[in-house]
Amino acid sequence: MDARKFLYPERRRGAIAHPDRARQLINFEGLNFGTITPTDLDGLIDYHNQQFAFLEIKSAGVPLLYGQQTAFERIVDRIEMSGARAALFFAHHTVRDCDQQIDAARTLVIAFYESRRWSSFPGIWTLRQALDGWFHF
Repeated sequence: MDARKFLYPERRRGAIAHPDRARQLINFEGLNFGTITPTDLDGLIDYHNQQFAFLEIKSAGVPLLYGQQTAFERIVDRIEMSGARAALFFAHHTVRDCDQQIDAARTLVIAFYESRRWSSFPGIWTLRQALDGWFHF
């Protein structure tokens, strides 16, 4: 078997390869370490091994939980300590129908974390606009 085919399957970039699998929940209950439990991440962009954008998208009005926020902040801080650039982009969507896909590019950025602080963009920025600006800043 050619391992490259397994590691790099041909598909449309950014598209959900297996929508049926995307709906399958992963239960992390057996992975508790005291008060520490796993968290998930909605997206990560490794931009030429120089900039790392972490993406977290939630329904409008839903905040980041303390543990998730702390974990993301620590990851961003550690990457920045290595000399690379990193940020967490926190965005909201208003799609209520769970059978409807969320267009991540059109979600609205609520805040972003970089250089040990939380900031927001002036005005309304989509996640695509925010990332375009951030990568080319």
